[in-house]
Amino acid sequence: MREKYSRDRGTGSKRSRKRRENGQAMLELVLVLPILLMLTLGVIEFGRAAYYDIAVADAARAGAQFASQSMADAYDQGSITQAALNNSQLDTGVGLTVFPPAISCACPGGGVLGGTCPASGCAYPIVYVTVTTNYTLNPLFTYPGISSTFNLNSSSTLPVQRQ
Repeated sequence: MREKYSRDRGTGSKRSRKRRENGQAMLELVLVLPILLMLTLGVIEFGRAAYYDIAVADAARAGAQFASQSMADAYDQGSITQAALNNSQLDTGVGLTVFPPAISCACPGGGVLGGTCPASGCAYPIVYVTVTTNYTLNPLFTYPGISSTFNLNSSSTLPVQRQ
């Protein structure tokens, strides 16, 4: 005589099959969730780093724009630093370092950028000012094998206006 219920997996009741599928879905979620969380954290950290890098570059550009207004402004370290900090968008400039501006000269129509001022052999040298900024970014989380801090540097060079 045949048994009333078959023990084959393919012929089980709908309820037991649904229970097995729920267990399988839970196991898949448990296995995949840590990977998805790590990817999400990586995207957040990368976005933060990009935001801060842009802010550091903007601060250097603002300092160089202020310094390029005149020769007197090019040598005014306090005002250049304040212009960079005002534009930094980094928690009111906390942790942002603005280095003293570098002044260089070049001859019009050629010549090497970075020459000493006044440029020898030029009647009207072009004066450039370079402002460099630095910010140390601390990630939200520490990751094995990755540095615990990142130094973000930027510099901007503009010609000083003749007045």
